Amino acid sequence: MFRSSFVRSLSLAAVPLLLVPAGCGDDGSGSGASGTSGDTTGVATTDGTSSSTGGTSMGSAGSTSGSTGASTGGSTTTTTTGTGGGTGEPLPPGTPGEWTWVEIPGAMCRDGSPAGLAVRYSDTSDDVVVYFEGGGACYNLTTCLGNPSSVGSKSGGNSGLFNMDNPDNPVADWNHVFIPYCTGDVFAGNKKNADVPGGPSGQMFVGYVNTSIMLDRIVATFPDAANAMISGGSAGGFGAAYNFPQAAEKFGAGVQMILMDDSGPPMDDPYMAPCLQQQWRDIWGLDDTMPQDCTDCFGADGGGIVYMTQYISDTFPDAYVALVSSEEDSTIRGFFGYGENDCNVIVPNMSGAKYKEGLYDLRDNWMVPGGNWSTFIIAGSTHTWIGSNSRFYDTSVGGTRLVDWFSDVVNGTVAQVAP
Repeated sequence: MFRSSFVRSLSLAAVPLLLVPAGCGDDGSGSGASGTSGDTTGVATTDGTSSSTGGTSMGSAGSTSGSTGASTGGSTTTTTTGTGGGTGEPLPPGTPGEWTWVEIPGAMCRDGSPAGLAVRYSDTSDDVVVYFEGGGACYNLTTCLGNPSSVGSKSGGNSGLFNMDNPDNPVADWNHVFIPYCTGDVFAGNKKNADVPGGPSGQMFVGYVNTSIMLDRIVATFPDAANAMISGGSAGGFGAAYNFPQAAEKFGAGVQMILMDDSGPPMDDPYMAPCLQQQWRDIWGLDDTMPQDCTDCFGADGGGIVYMTQYISDTFPDAYVALVSSEEDSTIRGFFGYGENDCNVIVPNMSGAKYKEGLYDLRDNWMVPGGNWSTFIIAGSTHTWIGSNSRFYDTSVGGTRLVDWFSDVVNGTVAQVAP
């Protein structure tokens, strides 16, 4: 059945909200170090009971009963019985085509403030896109200053893969979930009250824990999904890949899993320095959240994160997994640049040539041998692609449009596109 019965009972006359979050706007300007665009207005908001601000929330989350997650919203009742590992309460209902903000109990930002997600229901599809917002990372004073510590954007907008009006968008009529970025740990951490050397103290790096809580509720909300895409841009691209194993496990067998990583390439150690990886492990608690059976992921010198690409291929051979990146992404080069000279740098500076070499090494030696990775590489240094109308729909490489390659990935066609 489509989504859930309570969604079909709601008004279908709602007008989509054109709200643009950081890193997912029409200009595609999502910089890895950028902040957020501030609170949005006109978005239905609920805390899981019955309150709403800035819009109209149709009914409440109601109550849950037993492991099946029976939920009553307004006068309509729906029961979810997902086959995966999602055991949370379904998200509250909302008007199809409009974003609804949901604060998620138990989830927090790195400053301790509440975290949540935005959901936009479809009235024609059971399938779902889960998108992680970008916004840099927090692991030294400079990076932390450019990274949001609380929720800013509360909507995914209507650009790029969220554009419901462009017939070329293969996920236009899917259910959409937007997870704002506010933990500074590329959605990968599990370390509370952490101190950043030379930076802020008492930080809540709990992005992975938040994601686990949210995925439980997302899976319970869309038990009939045949397809689930886990995606994100910049820090959200890294986060989508990092959390893909737990997402696939929670959605369970019978759901076609799709990973779409935009500008978050986990390169090999010569390019993503082990000393830098060790900083991330220590500050964010990555060794607690990385798959424990990915033994090669735990390098003695701190390196090895690149093995996650092989782990995903080996563990989920039937998944459709993909990476899109420019050859010399200037934003990610800035972050990887902190690993130059054995992490002894004041101003990070990785050359475009070195980044390009690392990107093709990732494709040729780590992704392609796995058999189910698709890649789309674009000349230049532009950062992020699928969140922008102009970049997503107008970019072509060698006669292949980015949106058409994206559609092929959704349909299970493996392809490597490059200049």
